[in-house]
Amino acid sequence: MIRAISVNRLKPVIDRSFGLESITAAFKHFQAPNHFGKIILEI
Repeated sequence: MIRAISVNRLKPVIDRSFGLESITAAFKHFQAPNHFGKIILEI
């Protein structure tokens, strides 16, 4: 899978990024029906 992504130069859709201190907000955003793409937690 990783090779296919690399070879085809696919990039994931990132919806929003949260700092680790905002993990509660990140989970609430994840549970909302209106997000599209990946939700990132930055360490």
